[in-house]
Formats: sequence, C-alpha cells, structure tokens
Amino acid sequence: MGAAFIEALGGLVTLRLLGAADRFAQHLDEESGAYRTLTMQVLRIAFLSALVLEFFAMISIAMVAVLIGFRLLWGELQLRAGLFVLLLAPELYLPLRALGALRHTRMDALAAARRLAALDDLPAAACAPRANRAA
Repeated sequence: MGAAFIEALGGLVTLRLLGAADRFAQHLDEESGAYRTLTMQVLRIAFLSALVLEFFAMISIAMVAVLIGFRLLWGELQLRAGLFVLLLAPELYLPLRALGALRHTRMDALAAARRLAALDDLPAAACAPRANRAA
C-alpha cells in the first residue's frame, strides 16, 4: 500500500496531465479500504489468540495463588516458600506464551511460502533479470 502511494506521488504530474488523477484517487481509496479490512482481520486474530493464552495463564496463576493462600491459612506452608512459588508461577507459562508468538511467526512464514510457490508457476522468462530479457 505504501509503495502504491509513493508511486502515485511520483507520478502525480503525469496523472494530472492525463486527467487520471481522480480515477487513481478512487483506486487508491479502494486499495486502502481493502488494506484496512485485511489489517483489522489480522489484528483480530492476533489479539484473540493472545487474549486466550493470557487468560489461561492468568487463571492458572490465580489458582496457584488461591492454593498457596489456603496452605498459608492452614499453616502447611511458610510465607517465604509461598511467596517464592507465587513469584515463580508466571515463569512456568513463558513457554506457552513463546509458543503463541511462534504460531504467529509460522503463519507469516506459511503466507510467504504461498507467495513464493506462486512464482514456480511463472515461466522462466518472467523471472529473469531485466538485462537478460532485452538480449
């Protein structure tokens, strides 16, 4: 999207001379709308998956805190040991959070692989450098 906008700015004089500035502005508006929709879909998925991971980690840490509280109340656990376990509880869920981040990285990699796989279908002349095409 940014490249199309920069290209439009570079060719603005030409677009005005040809009388195509309004059509290109409408095209740019449509492209930005599609880009905005796609961005919101990606953000929705990212925030939803992060919310689910954080929710389960939070509930698990809260359960640990409640169990520590009951053990402190019943005298089965010393305060120092309870605080130590409670401070270490979030560290237990770091691999789960890292897995969520890796999942998003995998999704990005698969999307890039699909775009690269589409290049396999092109003829070899379309993929050759411009200097070789003229020869």
